[in-house]
Amino acid sequence: MDNYSIHAMISAGWAAGCALGGLTLAGILEKHAIMQAVRHIPLRILVNGTRGKSTVTRLIAAALRAGGISVMAKVTGSAARLIDLHGEEQAIPRKGRASVMEHGWFMREAARAGAEAIVAECMAIRPDTSRAVARMTRPTMAVLTNVRLDHPDTMGPDILSVAQTLSETIPEHGVLLVPEEAFGPEPALAAVLAAADRCHTSVIRVGVSDRIREGARLFPYPMPPQNLALAMEVCSRTGVEYQCALNGMLAANPDPGVVPVLEILLPIARLLIINAFAANDLASSLLLKEEVLAGRMARGLDVPASWALVYNHRQDRPWRLDEAVATAMALEARMILVMGVSSGLVRHRLLTMARRAHTERDRALLRTEQIPIRTISPHPDELGRALQELVSADRQERWGPSREKKPFIGVLMTGNIKGDGMQLTEALLRQAESSDAEAGISRSGCNKE
Repeated sequence: MDNYSIHAMISAGWAAGCALGGLTLAGILEKHAIMQAVRHIPLRILVNGTRGKSTVTRLIAAALRAGGISVMAKVTGSAARLIDLHGEEQAIPRKGRASVMEHGWFMREAARAGAEAIVAECMAIRPDTSRAVARMTRPTMAVLTNVRLDHPDTMGPDILSVAQTLSETIPEHGVLLVPEEAFGPEPALAAVLAAADRCHTSVIRVGVSDRIREGARLFPYPMPPQNLALAMEVCSRTGVEYQCALNGMLAANPDPGVVPVLEILLPIARLLIINAFAANDLASSLLLKEEVLAGRMARGLDVPASWALVYNHRQDRPWRLDEAVATAMALEARMILVMGVSSGLVRHRLLTMARRAHTERDRALLRTEQIPIRTISPHPDELGRALQELVSADRQERWGPSREKKPFIGVLMTGNIKGDGMQLTEALLRQAESSDAEAGISRSGCNKE
């Protein structure tokens, strides 16, 4: 080997070493900046869970702000948003896929703005990235909304794996709030409690009082009482009085995936549309539906006699197709309308689940001739046309009586809020805004008098 080649090899090695050293130095400086930010923010609240994280994050931030606490928040649910000290929102800029380093940027921004508190939705769904978010936050208080099966490719194939992943954000020597109701299976709770014990963290199980249930009914969109109870417990522990906190929460913007329940009067039928696109999983979707119906019955309003399911599929979430089929079965859906996936694939999954069904009732529900499956685009007119087919094909007495003498159909929209889900959501809202008076649309799910 000649001297020139040796010199070139040494130079290349030196350059690589300098580059590696530069990256190491950059990492050290970044970590130092984040830790400096942490030291300047005394109250740090990290919200995690399978469902409801964005809503709870928004509730807490709005209530603390109403109570005079300087707070900055970050939500990463249907759309990533930074909520500043004045409650104003801005989209979080991203180049490519989301990275947990975005959380470090948020911490530095909050410290730079002089925030006394931060409320952050955990954006991580893997154990290692969850630990990274927790290290960058050093939470003084954490909220865990629930533990349900989701993201089996990253969080694990069973409920215990999901619980262990979510437990990575439990603070050291801090406080963890979990709901008493609708938290998750007992093994999940046991895993969370064991993790909290290892972290020397106090666990507070938060119940739902009558006062909380009454407060939840005041929201213009479905508000799970458990979510409100968790947010109110944070307020109680930070010195914000209940009514002040509630006023702040009621004035806050909901997450883009959380829209009012719409009741629409069409020429052929009345529709009660429940948007569960942001819920994703079977348990959350059905729980939302039950909460909406319970609220209607408490106000003396009628409820749909039959249901249709609208499912928006994401190609990178293939396992949710089986969730959709299971939801249709539990809902006793009379029609399935799908976006982002072919009706043939859904029919195949129906037949597969029919073969596995354990009861005659399940097998009857899954007979494809009893459940029409149609592919639709994210447009309200196409939704209406598909449902017209359902109404025309069935005897009207099966839909139950109503004041308008029209069938009353429930439409549960589930799957995912991204893409077609958001398009349909926004289109329905635009239609509601443009035809409120003449179409008889009610955003709260109440009949217009």
